[in-house]
Amino acid sequence: MGSGMKPMSLVGHRSGVRCRWFGSVMLAAVVFLLSLPGSSSSGIGVRGAVAQDVVQVQVDVVQGLRGAQGLDPSAAKHKAVVSRISGFGGWKLVQGLPLKIAAGKTDRRTVGERNLTVTVHSVTGGKARTTVVVTDPNGKPHKVTSSLGNGGTTVLTAESSGGKQVHLFVVSVNW
Repeated sequence: MGSGMKPMSLVGHRSGVRCRWFGSVMLAAVVFLLSLPGSSSSGIGVRGAVAQDVVQVQVDVVQGLRGAQGLDPSAAKHKAVVSRISGFGGWKLVQGLPLKIAAGKTDRRTVGERNLTVTVHSVTGGKARTTVVVTDPNGKPHKVTSSLGNGGTTVLTAESSGGKQVHLFVVSVNW
């Protein structure tokens, strides 16, 4: 061993340190690449769970009049919904509200004389659990809680003007 050669145990130890160092660098590089934002068409990365928990909620307020006939072109996309409400017609879209709500958050808006509250409780198992509350001018809350899949729709109905008008709150979710 006096001829400048190193013992084999020392060479193996240094090689092991290099392998652990190289493995750590590779693991850090993989973690970095996976943390990059992904896109649907190209790029490296994985979409984060936080981005998936933001739900696009579309609330369309459609108004109908008792005894009226017809459907305004503005409400045509809700024909399947309004056709189920007997005794009302003259349907028109009063307001469309595109909302982006994170899981666990609530959005509050005013729609005419009513207060609208939309809460996204959670997004799990391919379902968004939501609660929609419409409070009428007299302070009476109308509420619906539902678990909707991507693209799902629910409807909340509120009469007004002594039953002469009805407002449909058509709520759709996407993420």
